[in-house]
Amino acid sequence: ASAPPSRTPRAPERPPQRDRPLRTAAGVPARAAFVPPDAGEATEELQALRARWDEIRDQARKLHFRAAALLNTAYPKTIEGDQVVLGFRFPNHVDMVREAEGGRVLAAIGEAVSTAIGRTVRVEPVLWEELQNGAPAPVRQTSGGHLVDEARKLGAVPVDD
Repeated sequence: ASAPPSRTPRAPERPPQRDRPLRTAAGVPARAAFVPPDAGEATEELQALRARWDEIRDQARKLHFRAAALLNTAYPKTIEGDQVVLGFRFPNHVDMVREAEGGRVLAAIGEAVSTAIGRTVRVEPVLWEELQNGAPAPVRQTSGGHLVDEARKLGAVPVDD
């Protein structure tokens, strides 16, 4: 009698690399780069305002935490004279900015934008539907977060990849 042929167990096949989402070095899914829907049409003044977006969110956070949180789904859409139109991804966020806490949220956002550009402006929140179709609104440019900042204060030095 002959012995049955031996079979080596096979590891399950992994899907091809292209079928998996891109990940950062830390294993976190990579975000697509944000490109505003009107990237080629933005005026110099609007581009300058957008370049200060992180600063505006920081200032808003100092003035009112909820204002800063709502700005995470917004982006400057237009600036004309003394009016800045901020486009939001979601209709309920537009409503919250307009109505929350008796106007204090909108006032904090207006103050943060005015401070960043050096003159008093009126902020108008609107729904910017094109933001819903593209990549998520731009994320804050960070150097690694508060833990990295604390480590640097203690003498840590970043390691190049």
